Amino acid sequence: MRSSATPARLTVLAAAVLLLAGVATSLAVGESSLTLGQVLSTLVGQGDPFSRLVVVDFRGPRVGAAVLVGCSLALAGAVLQSVARNPLASPDLLGLNAGASVAAVAVVILAGGNGGVSGLAASVGLPVAALVGSLTSGLVLYLLAIRGRQLDPVRMVVVGVGLAAAGTALVSWLLTLGDVMVVGPALAWLSGSLHAATWPGQAGLLVVLAAATGPLVLLARRLDLLVLGDDTAGGLGLDVHRTRILFLLLATALTGAATAVAGAVVFLALCAPQLARGLSRASRPPLLASALTGGALLVWADLAARMLLSWTGFGPTELPVGVFTAVLGAPYLLFVVARQRAGSEGIPS
Repeated sequence: MRSSATPARLTVLAAAVLLLAGVATSLAVGESSLTLGQVLSTLVGQGDPFSRLVVVDFRGPRVGAAVLVGCSLALAGAVLQSVARNPLASPDLLGLNAGASVAAVAVVILAGGNGGVSGLAASVGLPVAALVGSLTSGLVLYLLAIRGRQLDPVRMVVVGVGLAAAGTALVSWLLTLGDVMVVGPALAWLSGSLHAATWPGQAGLLVVLAAATGPLVLLARRLDLLVLGDDTAGGLGLDVHRTRILFLLLATALTGAATAVAGAVVFLALCAPQLARGLSRASRPPLLASALTGGALLVWADLAARMLLSWTGFGPTELPVGVFTAVLGAPYLLFVVARQRAGSEGIPS
């Protein structure tokens, strides 16, 4: 017991340190760089006016959004991979991101405005639409992937790929209906971007993340049983059907709320839980380690996307963080598929 617990604790500690280092570095580095001392002084309320402007008003919302979005997507991925017993089960590959994107882009195109919407539609309509779209995709996914009262992991992935393709097609159709002044910001949002993050815009995600964390912590033991398979879990007294619906609901809610804030940030929910699982040597992706790993990965990825072109001399143009995570995540996806084809499943069924 002690030997298996030690890697888990070390993984949590390492992920937390990496996350804190990423937050401090992201707050300090930019066109107007600050020292870590200035950042720390500002965070405790003792910084000069310029430091407060940079840290609190300019970079703070973006870094905060990266932490919340990364933790939410990684948690959603950890839950889905445990429920489906498949390392390919992530919100982007199962169509949950696509459902959120369809609903959000519909609000963007129909309401109009900078970045999609303004006023009440921006503060309420977009997050609610993304959440409803993600939940709808999750419901359709479950209904099509279930056989009797048992979930077919392979069928779940196949259905999810189909839902993702259908969602992409619907988004493309919606974009053809919009005005050019609206379509441009919508495309940037679809690429996955934290550029326009604000403190008020993260309130909904913070509420969803906090509301989902409690049940996930209390019901983590049930995830361990689900990994053993439906028959074994049912034999141990678990109501597999209701438990799976609850976890799928929590994962889709986290996905929808995160997508409303940052757009389609792909592959993070695929990679972070498996990275945490491998380092922890656990039978399933550990929730806390996955969340911290996802937050750390997105903070560092956003810093690289924000500064990479400037550091390499190509100018001040930023890359959408979703593009950066896609470039890094695509090779990992190919690796997982190749490993599964060779008969080595990431999560035993």
